[in-house]
Amino acid sequence: MVLHTAKHADKEKIIRKLESNAISYLIMDVNITKINVFFGDTDCVDVIRSFGEFHLSKLSDEQDFILGALLGYDIAAQCRRYLERLSKKQLNSDCFIPFRGVSISQENRIARRDQTILNGKYAKEICMYKNFS
Repeated sequence: MVLHTAKHADKEKIIRKLESNAISYLIMDVNITKINVFFGDTDCVDVIRSFGEFHLSKLSDEQDFILGALLGYDIAAQCRRYLERLSKKQLNSDCFIPFRGVSISQENRIARRDQTILNGKYAKEICMYKNFS
């Protein structure tokens, strides 16, 4: 799949070219002068279409991961990006889910905030609430 940002004035020309080549596409306004054109495999475009109207900076962590994968970004880098986005959210929440990529200093900061001691081992999912015993 391809994501191309173009001038709004070129929209009709782009549509004609894609349709004449039977290429699936989705066009979304970025602002009054620019558009994003997603095109390629029909199933890939349909996945993006399932997100509804969106701005790229407002995608959920999961949607951001999916979009990156569909655009052919390095999957390991996408996994790191996804985990980093999750850990940033969790630093400001009452629930912490540790991941291999989270440093011990981050764990200790969370543990101090929650007055809970972590044993340094990673679990698939551990939520620590302020009243967790």
